[in-house]
Amino acid sequence: MAISGDTTFDLSRTGILRNAYQKLGVVPAGQDPSSDYLAMGSDALNVCLKSWENKGIFLARSERTTQALTDGTAEYTTDADTLDIIVRHPYVTDANGIDTKVDVITRARYMEITDKTDSGVPTLMMVEKTDRVRFTLYPVPDSTVSTITYPRTLLLSDMDSAANTTGLPSKYLKALIIETAMELCPHFGFMDKMKLLRGELNIAIFEATNDDTERGNLRMVPRYGIGWRR
Repeated sequence: MAISGDTTFDLSRTGILRNAYQKLGVVPAGQDPSSDYLAMGSDALNVCLKSWENKGIFLARSERTTQALTDGTAEYTTDADTLDIIVRHPYVTDANGIDTKVDVITRARYMEITDKTDSGVPTLMMVEKTDRVRFTLYPVPDSTVSTITYPRTLLLSDMDSAANTTGLPSKYLKALIIETAMELCPHFGFMDKMKLLRGELNIAIFEATNDDTERGNLRMVPRYGIGWRR
């Protein structure tokens, strides 16, 4: 038997909704949902994706971004698809390619700074989320610094077309199908089935996100409650 070697399996918006409706038993096997079901399901699917942005940070949608700095400018706006700046040390880079760590601080800590017009190599960064994610640097960047590099989490892309995919690793497909099916349950009066799906969803999300972590050098040593006096 030959191995396919293909590891790119994914489902489009229509494929996800087909599986969700079939899980509820309202669409026969091998058939796509009707246009009305697709329209209703599309809203439910996108609501699920948006809610995932509040449930936790997916490292699959994180990236390192470098942004140019301007002499004398303290405040900067991130790209429109930024959900948040991850609180792991950003750094600024000078004209010679030397990096300097920047600590992320709270708004309250920034407001305690007496003279916010001091200029130099930034060492502090305050992040604010309004209509866009913005950050303010202190000291205000001078001509010696060129760029700032920071890790950011990206917004999940809207699935506004039948052929769209999630952009996430395929390990999230099961959880997304189940949660979409859950969102559709009230439209069909499937409240008992909704409770059953909630249990399946918790397992599927745990399985998908348990591996969505950064690995580091961590060693745990057990203590057995036995001590020796000297």
